[in-house]
Amino acid sequence: MLVRFFTGYDLLRLRIKLALIYLLNLSDIIFTLVLLNTGLYMEANIIMRNIVEDNSLSLAVKAIMPFVLILILAIRIQKADERQKKISNIVINGCLLYYVLINVSHIIWSILYLV
Repeated sequence: MLVRFFTGYDLLRLRIKLALIYLLNLSDIIFTLVLLNTGLYMEANIIMRNIVEDNSLSLAVKAIMPFVLILILAIRIQKADERQKKISNIVINGCLLYYVLINVSHIIWSILYLV
Protein backbone atom coordinates (compact mmCIF):
# COMPACT_ATOMS: atom_id res chain seq x y z
CA MET A 1 0.00 0.00 0.00
CA LEU A 2 2.86 2.38 0.82
CA VAL A 3 4.48 1.61 -2.54
CA ARG A 4 1.20 2.43 -4.31
CA PHE A 5 1.08 5.74 -2.48
CA PHE A 6 4.52 6.78 -3.68
CA THR A 7 4.22 5.41 -7.20
CA GLY A 8 0.73 6.79 -7.76
CA TYR A 9 0.47 10.24 -9.25
CA ASP A 10 -3.24 10.92 -9.46
CA LEU A 11 -4.37 14.39 -8.41
CA LEU A 12 -5.49 13.37 -4.90
CA ARG A 13 -2.22 11.59 -4.04
CA LEU A 14 -0.13 14.47 -5.35
CA ARG A 15 -2.10 16.92 -3.21
CA ILE A 16 -1.77 14.70 -0.14
CA LYS A 17 1.99 14.50 -0.73
CA LEU A 18 2.19 18.30 -1.03
CA ALA A 19 0.30 18.62 2.26
CA LEU A 20 2.74 16.17 3.88
CA ILE A 21 5.68 18.22 2.60
CA TYR A 22 4.12 21.29 4.18
CA LEU A 23 3.59 19.56 7.53
CA LEU A 24 7.14 18.18 7.53
CA ASN A 25 8.40 21.66 6.67
CA LEU A 26 6.56 23.08 9.69
CA SER A 27 7.90 20.39 11.99
CA ASP A 28 11.38 21.14 10.63
CA ILE A 29 11.24 24.78 11.73
CA ILE A 30 9.73 23.89 15.11
CA PHE A 31 12.45 21.31 15.79
CA THR A 32 15.08 23.76 14.54
CA LEU A 33 13.95 26.58 16.82
CA VAL A 34 13.67 24.29 19.85
CA LEU A 35 17.10 22.78 19.27
CA LEU A 36 18.68 26.19 18.65
CA ASN A 37 17.26 27.43 21.96
CA THR A 38 19.28 24.77 23.77
CA GLY A 39 22.43 26.60 22.70
CA LEU A 40 24.07 23.31 21.71
CA TYR A 41 23.08 23.34 18.06
CA MET A 42 23.48 25.62 15.07
CA GLU A 43 21.53 25.99 11.85
CA ALA A 44 23.18 23.95 9.09
CA ASN A 45 21.32 25.69 6.25
CA ILE A 46 23.40 28.70 5.24
CA ILE A 47 20.36 30.51 3.82
CA MET A 48 18.35 30.09 7.04
CA ARG A 49 21.24 30.78 9.43
CA ASN A 50 20.47 34.51 9.82
CA ILE A 51 16.71 34.08 9.52
CA VAL A 52 16.41 31.69 12.50
CA GLU A 53 17.73 34.39 14.80
CA ASP A 54 14.24 35.92 14.65
CA ASN A 55 11.48 33.41 15.54
CA SER A 56 8.73 35.44 13.86
CA LEU A 57 10.69 35.79 10.64
CA SER A 58 11.57 32.10 10.75
CA LEU A 59 7.93 31.10 11.04
CA ALA A 60 6.92 33.50 8.27
CA VAL A 61 9.60 32.22 5.90
CA LYS A 62 8.98 28.55 6.70
CA ALA A 63 5.18 28.69 7.08
CA ILE A 64 3.69 31.39 4.87
CA MET A 65 5.95 31.27 1.81
CA PRO A 66 5.86 27.47 1.43
CA PHE A 67 2.08 27.48 1.97
CA VAL A 68 1.60 29.91 -0.90
CA LEU A 69 4.00 27.99 -3.16
CA ILE A 70 2.39 24.63 -2.38
CA LEU A 71 -1.06 26.09 -2.94
CA ILE A 72 0.03 27.34 -6.36
CA LEU A 73 1.49 23.91 -7.17
CA ALA A 74 -1.67 22.14 -6.03
CA ILE A 75 -3.74 24.32 -8.34
CA ARG A 76 -1.34 23.99 -11.29
CA ILE A 77 -1.14 20.21 -10.98
CA GLN A 78 -4.87 20.13 -11.65
CA LYS A 79 -4.15 21.26 -15.23
CA ALA A 80 -1.11 19.01 -15.74
CA ASP A 81 -1.11 16.18 -18.25
CA GLU A 82 -0.07 12.62 -17.31
CA ARG A 83 3.59 13.16 -18.22
CA GLN A 84 3.78 16.32 -16.11
CA LYS A 85 2.09 14.57 -13.17
CA LYS A 86 4.53 11.68 -13.42
CA ILE A 87 7.53 14.05 -13.37
CA SER A 88 5.92 16.07 -10.55
CA ASN A 89 5.50 12.86 -8.56
CA ILE A 90 9.22 12.11 -8.81
CA VAL A 91 10.15 15.61 -7.62
CA ILE A 92 7.52 15.60 -4.86
CA ASN A 93 8.68 12.18 -3.63
CA GLY A 94 12.24 13.52 -3.54
CA CYS A 95 11.10 16.47 -1.42
CA LEU A 96 9.20 14.14 0.88
CA LEU A 97 12.27 11.96 1.35
CA TYR A 98 14.41 15.04 2.04
CA TYR A 99 12.03 16.36 4.72
CA VAL A 100 11.61 12.93 6.31
CA LEU A 101 15.40 12.66 6.62
CA ILE A 102 15.65 16.18 8.06
CA ASN A 103 12.92 15.42 10.61
CA VAL A 104 14.50 12.08 11.57
CA SER A 105 17.77 13.96 12.10
CA HIS A 106 15.97 16.45 14.36
CA ILE A 107 14.37 13.62 16.32
CA ILE A 108 17.75 11.95 16.81
CA TRP A 109 19.33 15.24 17.96
CA SER A 110 16.41 15.81 20.34
CA ILE A 111 16.83 12.35 21.86
CA LEU A 112 20.57 12.90 22.21
CA TYR A 113 19.91 16.22 23.94
CA LEU A 114 17.46 14.61 26.38
CA VAL A 115 19.83 11.73 27.15
